[in-house]
Amino acid sequence: MKSKLKEIKTSALNLDEKDRIELLQSLVESLDRNKTLLYEDEWLDIAREREVNYKAKKSSSTSWIEIKKELNKKIQS
Repeated sequence: MKSKLKEIKTSALNLDEKDRIELLQSLVESLDRNKTLLYEDEWLDIAREREVNYKAKKSSSTSWIEIKKELNKKIQS
């Protein structure tokens, strides 16, 4: 599981904004389908990296905040 997340994090860095959002949404959907619990710190690592990148692009930070909230809900449930 950890190696898969590292792979996702690495490949997400090379994606444009739209593809990153789609990737994160697919992760949330996968989490729903599989009922797989991931370590919270791994999600937070991904979230922090994305947040830093999106804050650099002010117009896209709102979209990321919504996805981050959704991820946090999935982690806590």
